Amino acid sequence: MSDAQPARPARDPAKMEGLLPRLRERVYVTFTALAVLLAFGSHLSGTTALTVASALTIAAVGAVLAGFVSDTIAHLAVHGNLPDLKGMRHLIAVSVGALASIVLPLILLALAHFEVISVELAVRLGVWSLALALGVIAYIAVARSLLPFWKKAAVFVVEIAFAGLVIAVELLAHG
Repeated sequence: MSDAQPARPARDPAKMEGLLPRLRERVYVTFTALAVLLAFGSHLSGTTALTVASALTIAAVGAVLAGFVSDTIAHLAVHGNLPDLKGMRHLIAVSVGALASIVLPLILLALAHFEVISVELAVRLGVWSLALALGVIAYIAVARSLLPFWKKAAVFVVEIAFAGLVIAVELLAHG
């Protein structure tokens, strides 16, 4: 049995490199949002949907700003100058795009605020939606790789294990 993969169409390296920071920021914000919801999930007594939504938004915006500043500092360190206008627009787009990670949890919390669902259910569904999003991102990354199937499976299992470890650490920190 061969590990050879069928030929794939050539990928545009510039386009692929452009996806890297977008995916990275999306994953960072998703983990940050997951940490916030997990923390509230174990301390929900008397907590309103508005409180959870505010904390979630503040944490996500903080993660996005940290990523933006980090990328700007890294660019300055590597290139010796600030990004040009096109580069700055790219950094801003990457940062703002990562906030899409919290849209569904915020919609769920809005439903809880208007008493369509409970805050507990909104937080629980938000946690599951974020965990699922991380799994989908990991799956797509592995599926797009040029690795043989058995290596793809191994990498996916390791990614999921590390994500589980991150979640466990977050639960310990906020439990």
